[in-house]
Amino acid sequence: MRLLVQPRNLGFAAACNLAARAATSEAVAFVNNDARFDRQWLQNLMAPLEADPALSAVQSLILLYAEPELINTSATALNFLGVGWCNDYRRPLAEARSGEIPVLSGAAFAIRRQLYLDAGGFDDDYFMYHEDVDLSWRLRLMGGSLRLAASSLVFHKYQFGRAGQKNYLLERNRLMTLLKNYRLPTLVLVAPALLAMELGVCLLALRQGWLGGKLRGYGDVLRSLPALRQKRRAVHRLRQLSDRALTRFWVGSIDFEEIKSPLVSVGSVTLHAYWRAVRPLLRW
Repeated sequence: MRLLVQPRNLGFAAACNLAARAATSEAVAFVNNDARFDRQWLQNLMAPLEADPALSAVQSLILLYAEPELINTSATALNFLGVGWCNDYRRPLAEARSGEIPVLSGAAFAIRRQLYLDAGGFDDDYFMYHEDVDLSWRLRLMGGSLRLAASSLVFHKYQFGRAGQKNYLLERNRLMTLLKNYRLPTLVLVAPALLAMELGVCLLALRQGWLGGKLRGYGDVLRSLPALRQKRRAVHRLRQLSDRALTRFWVGSIDFEEIKSPLVSVGSVTLHAYWRAVRPLLRW
């Protein structure tokens, strides 16, 4: 074992990048520190990568630590405006099936090391949260394949709580992900829905007491625009998949049972209708 001691907290994203660059293995695995693992989790996680050279990355099945018979997440479900949530949340373990997934959960997954580096790894500027969505998006644009290994079991001390610093980072990084990875015509097409959603999120943040963090995120995004332009160029140099092809992995609604708000429910129906209307217009 090699321990890479740092003088300050780099955040999850940068720390993972540091470890990946220092590694010498063909594949690297990333896990959260609030989890325990089945004895065969790593062997079962690596098996699909070893069996299929075309597979880019594979995720473990994440179970609830205190209720190990229930699923925490089998993948991340993703809305077209970048909102992600736990797929198959609280469904029975017995219902889990291996197969293609839309987005990796950063709680436990393995990826080919050189591919990870070629894709740019996690975005250091994210610090933490949403870096797995951004990486998965870029891997998809590169023509990559993502899969769940249902026999690789990880037990996660999951807490949904969203407040303060977490909300600030989630919202800021979500917007950065959209600006980095969508083509400009796609951003124009989704702009009306995005503006409406941002208004809704601001109203929700005001009611819940984290509007300051939301506004702080906007400031960060504006200051980051020059860097985001450079990142967009890097992303699109690697692109092999069109936005039209990519959207088969995204959904229109926001469908997570722990997000309980009439504002979210109404917004979800509206976003679903909007996505159904504009998705056929994507020709690029």
